[in-house]
Amino acid sequence: MNPRAAHEKGLVEGLVGYIRRNIFVPVPNVNAIEELQAELDKRCLKYQDKHLQYRPTTVKEALTLEQQHLIPLPAREFDYARTRTAEVDSLSLVKFDRNRYSVPVALVGKTVTVRRPGVHDRTELEHGGPRGV
Repeated sequence: MNPRAAHEKGLVEGLVGYIRRNIFVPVPNVNAIEELQAELDKRCLKYQDKHLQYRPTTVKEALTLEQQHLIPLPAREFDYARTRTAEVDSLSLVKFDRNRYSVPVALVGKTVTVRRPGVHDRTELEHGGPRGV
């Protein structure tokens, strides 16, 4: 799904509402996250036996048919970080994603690698070794 595609937002919102109505109703009464996970697992497994409107098979049977067409997951985790090189300006700043990050003065005029993992509360600067900025 494309986060910038407006036509997909309705589909996603519809699916979220569908799960809310069919899995989270009635609201689970639990005391710990582990209990919640176990209850949701139980409800999802029960849901697999359901016949959907206009479909000749159960959810589980449809899943089994679809799994035959899925490719295996990659052997290693995908690195989804945004990475680019940037030159440190005369004020000892690196520009990345409309932000400026200060770096050691010794790096003025040098090229560094700036990396932002999927978690947006951290940006990394690499120059001879990783270092969080």
